[in-house]
Amino acid sequence: MTDSGSRPRTLAILCNPASGRCRRSLSAIRRRAAQVADSDYREASHPEAIEVVLQQWLGDRVAGIMVLGGDGTLQALLTLLLERFALPPEQWPALLVVGGGTTNMSARALGSRVRPLEALAAAAAWQRGGEAPRRVVHPVVRIEDGGRARCGFFFGGGALTSGVSFFQQRLRDQVAGRWGPRLAFLRLFLTLLRGGRHPLLPATLARLWLQDGQAFEGDCRLVAVSTFSRLMLGARPFWGKGRGGLGVALMGAEAPAPWWRLPLILMGRGRAATRGASGYLSARTEWLELELGQGWMLDGELYGTCAGATPDQRLTLRAVGPIDFRVFGRVTQ
Repeated sequence: MTDSGSRPRTLAILCNPASGRCRRSLSAIRRRAAQVADSDYREASHPEAIEVVLQQWLGDRVAGIMVLGGDGTLQALLTLLLERFALPPEQWPALLVVGGGTTNMSARALGSRVRPLEALAAAAAWQRGGEAPRRVVHPVVRIEDGGRARCGFFFGGGALTSGVSFFQQRLRDQVAGRWGPRLAFLRLFLTLLRGGRHPLLPATLARLWLQDGQAFEGDCRLVAVSTFSRLMLGARPFWGKGRGGLGVALMGAEAPAPWWRLPLILMGRGRAATRGASGYLSARTEWLELELGQGWMLDGELYGTCAGATPDQRLTLRAVGPIDFRVFGRVTQ
């Protein structure tokens, strides 16, 4: 991997033209990318198309890849590098992450603070000997689902999958920019506070086994796993102790008094909020096994079976890494 201070010999630029920010500025992105010296600009939206481009870049031994896309685009690239091409991270090109999608939680959590056009201008300056992007080292989540594995940053089940579906079906085309995911998150949060029966709160049968021997079996409202400690809107839902790259949080269907406990949990005070209360679980671990009675999501993309199914496929989640990333912070004009 390229040293963080030296410019790459060839900077590959992958743009997902279907991602939110990229879609809205696509013509300007194309013009700006043409101004980056020693670069190879390509567009791809689906994993199959990204695979074709990535295979050529790996064959050409490009030194760096700038990713202009959302959380799903970055997830697809990570999965291809780790699973399809089975490359150890030390053999990867430098990955320069830019939030070009709608939610961009992964890019922000890694420290990226620039939009695609700003990032391309910063990359052009870097190629001319200007300021280099900052190096960030962070693990990812690997989810093995039978014989297939995917890699990303934020796994969710239960109400989190319902929240993603609500955004995709009701808000994606109605609310522009990052306010769509934020409104979906707030709607889900308010629904959880009220409790009771609601389409956004399916009682999902779950079985969970942690590395340290903790286990859960029963109906749950939601389960979240991430290598990030801070999620959308600054939420900090992981309060459990332990050693490991994965933070885990689970809320049972009968967890008491979510109306006052859940706000404290998301503010990072979960240990105090759940003391003595059953139905709440959190830990840090290197791996876990999980069975869910419905589908699951990874970085905003939905996978798995339909809601109401009986758990029949065990998922294995592990922390992989750490992996080197590059990000541009705020750029002053």
